[in-house]
Amino acid sequence: MFNKPNLNVKSAMVALGDPLYKSFRAVGIHPNRGSKIISGLVNVTDEEKEKLAKLVDLPVDVLFPEIQDPDHVQDCVDLMETV
Repeated sequence: MFNKPNLNVKSAMVALGDPLYKSFRAVGIHPNRGSKIISGLVNVTDEEKEKLAKLVDLPVDVLFPEIQDPDHVQDCVDLMETV
């Protein structure tokens, strides 16, 4: 089963201004796997979530929202707009 594409990760990493492959390599994730993370083709490990959250300076739950509470989703959207 495929996951939904993770546009939060993509948007946050694009905002860094570096090519995505360099950003993924900077945290020890192969660029091919990084592409699959964004596309939702692989399950992301907790370690990868922590690395990516640290890279983009956002909380893990904003980058990888798993709670379907509408208020939480709106909080994440508001926080992403401040980046």
